[in-house]
Amino acid sequence: MQTYASEWHLQGETFTIKGTVPENTSAYICLPAVANREELKALQLDPANVAPEEAETVFRHMRPDSVLTKQGSGPFSYTYQARMAKQ
Repeated sequence: MQTYASEWHLQGETFTIKGTVPENTSAYICLPAVANREELKALQLDPANVAPEEAETVFRHMRPDSVLTKQGSGPFSYTYQARMAKQ
């Protein structure tokens, strides 16, 4: 049986997301409220290319300031300063 896990925390403006992608699979990870290109460089990732047949499902709930990355099987963790929306 395949198992997966994920969790996220927001402390002040520091956002952390952790998880595990099951063996022999991959997942798109949406990182919300990424502040700028410097944050992308610090995370050492490039935005994912999404296959056309997956695009509608993947982008349906994303915010404009979100970044999408594709993660292979195994554990992952991202921590960054999130740009918080003004209320």
